[in-house]
Amino acid sequence: MTELVQRDKNRPSVIMWSVVNEPQSAQPQADRYFGELVAHVKTLDPTRPVTAALSGHYNKDLAVIERQTISEYEAMHGHYRKPIMISEYGADAVTGLHADPAFVFTEDFQAQLLFHHHKAFDQLRSKGYFVGEHVWNFADFMTDQDPRRAFGNRKGIFTRNRQPKAAAKVLRCRYHKLSGRTIGDFDAYCPPS
Repeated sequence: MTELVQRDKNRPSVIMWSVVNEPQSAQPQADRYFGELVAHVKTLDPTRPVTAALSGHYNKDLAVIERQTISEYEAMHGHYRKPIMISEYGADAVTGLHADPAFVFTEDFQAQLLFHHHKAFDQLRSKGYFVGEHVWNFADFMTDQDPRRAFGNRKGIFTRNRQPKAAAKVLRCRYHKLSGRTIGDFDAYCPPS
């Protein structure tokens, strides 16, 4: 981290430091280790926030995502009293796989999961401490074989060949709404609620 901060601290595109991505933070020694790491980074650059990307797995029931997301981040904000930004949310979707009702690994499930998160994010944003969101991931990519993944990481809004999945329309609508722009046929960009 020392080398990273010293190398990049004057780059205007660096807005925060992330010290970890999905660690084994439930281990007994994790609090001390990560506390020391964060403190060290703050001594190197006291001007930027220091963040950590933690992993969480939601119930596969789309109906509870909104309530669960709001509850989790309200509790987090109540404890830390800091702004909250979500750096990763999403679901795997196998291109062309559809089902009604939606189930995991379908494009329909991925699109609905984003939609439910957006509803929760809007409620959190209205409270004044929710400051940003970023979907994971732009496009599908290959990974090592893993029984939890269907032929690589399929969380992309686009395929590996950059073709849009159903969730791309949901995300386009979301970003247009967040930007405050108005476009000619706005409803064409937004799926029905």
